Amino acid sequence: RLSIPLRSRSSSSHVGQARRTGAMAPSGLVWSLLYPALFLAGGAIAYESCSAADRDLTQVECNQGEWDCAYCGISKKAKATTCADYRGVDAPLEGQVWIVIVGGIVGCLMAFAIGGNDAANSWGTAVGAGAITCVHACLLGGVGEFLGATLMGYGVSGTIQQGVSKPTELNCWACGRCDSKMVMYQFGMLGALCGAAFFLIGITWCGIPVSTTHAIVGGVVGMTVASIGWGCLNWGVVGGLGGIILSWVISPLLAGLIGVLMYLATYYIVFKARDPLKRAYFTVPILYGLITAVLSFLVMVKSKATKGLPIGYKLIIAAVSFVVMLLAAQFLVMPTVRKQVSEMRSEANSQNSGASSSTGTGSMDLAQDAPSEPPSRSDLPVSNEQKPPDEEVPTPKGMALFSLTVPTQEQLMARKTFQMLLIYTAFLESFAHGSNDTANATGPFTAIWSTYHDGRYACAGEYTPWYIMAIAGAFVALGVNVFGYRVIKTMGERITQVDYHLAFCTEFASAFAVITGTMTNMPISTTHCQVGAVVFIGAVASGFRNVSWPMFGQIALSWVVTLPISGGIAALMMFFRFFI
Repeated sequence: RLSIPLRSRSSSSHVGQARRTGAMAPSGLVWSLLYPALFLAGGAIAYESCSAADRDLTQVECNQGEWDCAYCGISKKAKATTCADYRGVDAPLEGQVWIVIVGGIVGCLMAFAIGGNDAANSWGTAVGAGAITCVHACLLGGVGEFLGATLMGYGVSGTIQQGVSKPTELNCWACGRCDSKMVMYQFGMLGALCGAAFFLIGITWCGIPVSTTHAIVGGVVGMTVASIGWGCLNWGVVGGLGGIILSWVISPLLAGLIGVLMYLATYYIVFKARDPLKRAYFTVPILYGLITAVLSFLVMVKSKATKGLPIGYKLIIAAVSFVVMLLAAQFLVMPTVRKQVSEMRSEANSQNSGASSSTGTGSMDLAQDAPSEPPSRSDLPVSNEQKPPDEEVPTPKGMALFSLTVPTQEQLMARKTFQMLLIYTAFLESFAHGSNDTANATGPFTAIWSTYHDGRYACAGEYTPWYIMAIAGAFVALGVNVFGYRVIKTMGERITQVDYHLAFCTEFASAFAVITGTMTNMPISTTHCQVGAVVFIGAVASGFRNVSWPMFGQIALSWVVTLPISGGIAALMMFFRFFI
């Protein structure tokens, strides 16, 4: 095996940066670049070792839970009086450049898969509603993901430990102890990355939206079971596997409830008003401010850069963003929206002058506010515009609940005011997603790097440098543009018919549900929220018969198999590496 000859060394996780003999060591970016270079040059880096005598410890035989004498973090962690020589799995860790290189490649593949699946969710309904083309949606989504990952993102190896024990748990990984199993931990994280990445690539090819967080957690669970056993799994609801299983039901239900409430509120306030267009001009700027405040608060709650702020400061910032965006929308955005509506009215009048009123209205609805490409699957809902020629197209009696109806001309123009709001909301969600979920790729890589750098004493998670987050964000952006159209089509066209209004309510419900789950410690998946909101709002807006329940069943089944498949791949890798 390739390795750098190293002496017994201290853990930077617990006692600061390891002390290097002979000279002051480089740190940060410089050190991370020099370390592989020194390896390739064949150089040896010596570290000061820790011994029992240096710290007045009595050396004994290795029993379960006994401190490792070479672990320099003993005096910082506990009042220990004894220690023992390491007697765990015998395999090199420090200086294993190959696993860092492979982990980096698979981590980039994982980020690519995140972009193709999870990141595409934000734009599915916007594209399905015809608010933006798929090409432009992918480009904007990629920019948002990259900015979110680079400016506000973070990657901590501990973030993907949900459902399993911590590295310091005595009966599991036992980091820092003489019977430590951290030698298997490093390769296990590589297996977890492989399991999640390969599963996501396959499921994205099928166009099925799943939770990338659950995929990587499944990989970590699989490698833990294969290495240590089932006893190291946490089945609790808060921070455990029980919560993940519950989220398969909680996430879509919560988002569906919030989405239906938002849909009904805007339905009666705007579209059932005496003058829907006038009411829309008043309401839409408020919604700009509301969604900005909600997503700003979401980023501050979940991002490492702002998570430590007091809740009062977060609320004040969200309130200020509400007011600022409301005014910006009123004076900068709405003039453009009014111009678009005016052009839409002129086009409708031109169409009506050469045809009957019902035919003209139906044409305008099809051109301005329908999916750009009608669904081709036979089990999908069929709109009025897709009916055979011998069937009569209904006259526009206006929007109604639980029914696929033709809106009036005023309702269509009021719906048009939601188009730019929908695009703005989807972009903000891309930024929020990049700032948080990119860690699903960088977190495991950070664990691999930490064990490469600190060996079996990598007992605490380390933060990923910003340039690694930027690289991951770039691969997420690439995944959106190369692979994202498949999931976008599923979310926007293969579940139910969407329009600007319904799509906005879906995006709002997803963001608000994630905030609710975060604040109440409920495990909430963004993907599950998006799907649940589309299904529930679609059923209320156009009726249960116009929702593709077979498609929803396929998606729900994919949620159930995410953990077993990604975990199974990781477990197989561990089995072949250590037990054959």
